[in-house]
Amino acid sequence: MPISVLVTKILKAKVFSNDETILPSLIEYNTYFINEDFTVPVVSIAANDLITLLNGSYDTYPWGQLSISTPTR
Repeated sequence: MPISVLVTKILKAKVFSNDETILPSLIEYNTYFINEDFTVPVVSIAANDLITLLNGSYDTYPWGQLSISTPTR
């Protein structure tokens, strides 16, 4: 089913099968900048357990995505 993205968002998706013998997919993260202009590089970070990692828990290994977008001007 298509997802409509009309404003800047980070989407996190996982696919599940109706067949219980099929495992769920990995989590996919994507950042979408909609009608945004910026003059410096922008870093987008999306992950699970990211706050725990940033608070200093070195035994946490978050799954996620880091994207860097270049200036539009």
